[in-house]
Amino acid sequence: MALRPLLSLALFLALFSLAVRAQDELPPTGKKGKVCVAVVANATTNSMFVEHMTDRLTQSLNQNETEAVKMESPSPTIGKLEPSSQNGQESKEKDCLYILLTRVVDPGQHPLEIPGPKISFGQHPTSVDAADPSSTPMNQDSLRIDFALFRSGRFKPVTDAAVLGHRSNSAADAYETEMGHEANRVTHDINKK
Repeated sequence: MALRPLLSLALFLALFSLAVRAQDELPPTGKKGKVCVAVVANATTNSMFVEHMTDRLTQSLNQNETEAVKMESPSPTIGKLEPSSQNGQESKEKDCLYILLTRVVDPGQHPLEIPGPKISFGQHPTSVDAADPSSTPMNQDSLRIDFALFRSGRFKPVTDAAVLGHRSNSAADAYETEMGHEANRVTHDINKK
């Protein structure tokens, strides 16, 4: 009989400590938490200004009222989009709650790779006609921008998606629009947390 109140007290204390720990993981009320943006990885044979793309992505996040800082550490060029120990260390030094990794991929160079969920803006729907060259993964006009958002210290992504883009004739504004779309998706996902 004396055990029952002790078990109830122990259960209450255990649940209370879990609730306190969960509160410690969330950003303060009214703040979304800072996003550390890793340098965009170029997994294509095309020449790209990844520093410019990274700057544009960081700027777009800040314009969306999501505090973002650029990191020196890169996103991985191969394998899964997961934070490296270098990304994790730098995000701690910069006091970030999130790490954003981005990689540009040419679907024609990686035909067997299974892409994640895609976001397509301002494009015609994919043709179902097998003879239509635009319906093949070898479409020479498109690139895919894979991105993943992680909470610092976690390996399960908050967001894991892709934006379809088209090659630009002007290297100066290459992927400006796609970086903006990525920033909008990341901001949306942070706001719903």
